[in-house]
Amino acid sequence: MSRRTPRIRPLAIAIATAVLVPFSAHAGPLRVDRQYGSIDGAVLANDGSVATPIQSAEETPTDTRSPVPFSINFFGTVYDTLYINENGIISFGAPLPGTPGTVTDLANGGIAFIAPFFADADMGATLFTHDDGHGNQVPQDGGVGLAFTFGVTMFINMTSTFQGSTDVPALTNTVQTAIYGSTDTTDFHLDLNYGLVQWESGNSDGGVNGLGGAAPIIGFSDGHGLMWLAPGSGGTSTGALLSNDGTAAQCAQAPFSVTCNNYSFLFRDGMPYYLADGSPVFPVPEPSTLALVALGIGLIGFARATRRS
Repeated sequence: MSRRTPRIRPLAIAIATAVLVPFSAHAGPLRVDRQYGSIDGAVLANDGSVATPIQSAEETPTDTRSPVPFSINFFGTVYDTLYINENGIISFGAPLPGTPGTVTDLANGGIAFIAPFFADADMGATLFTHDDGHGNQVPQDGGVGLAFTFGVTMFINMTSTFQGSTDVPALTNTVQTAIYGSTDTTDFHLDLNYGLVQWESGNSDGGVNGLGGAAPIIGFSDGHGLMWLAPGSGGTSTGALLSNDGTAAQCAQAPFSVTCNNYSFLFRDGMPYYLADGSPVFPVPEPSTLALVALGIGLIGFARATRRS
């Protein structure tokens, strides 16, 4: 469900395409919070998607958890529902199934999205086995966990291997999208967190044993040409996105634990800013730059008029 918020974007924002930030090859620790619910990976197989409310939970003295829906303004449209899709992408307004295409096509597809790790993923496969506490090895499958912390916050934890993997235990990725919302405003804080990252591409993307071929897409877009893309993603898989130590560490349950954030953004009035310094992800050009753009458009029109005469 969505509703349009009237806004006029500056020309500079409309024509911006991507802004890159420094990237670390080391995958940081994943936030660990209490579970609120889960989505079976089998539901997401074969281009599956699930619509879910943007929600959290609050804890009362009796430890009774109640849903607390909230809404976010994402590039000028206010949403209170999002879609979780099979291949590790979160979309708004409509599902976004299928395998990743080119970054340009994805950013101009008309569907706004957050891509914590958009790749040829398999969330229904058996990833590893674990001890059930009685000495029995129990298979653990991929899927999506919806977790919460105190306040109005939603965590979307995706666990997957790549399409074409036949090994058990399989190479596993654990990726988290954290949305810190509010009941008073549609502004929100977005974190993209990474724990275990053992593969980058599936067989359909040209990968072999999880590497090579097309790299995953990490970033977000309004679906109309405006996109932030993390360096190391969206090109050719090189292994740069893999976690160095192969393990995910737990973090203290603090709502804004900086050591647990790989990428952090603040969305104000629908537009993203870097949380670290408050600078805009898509900066507005100086007036002189806009004047040059206007002059260039005018000269093009004058040249065409001259040729016609």
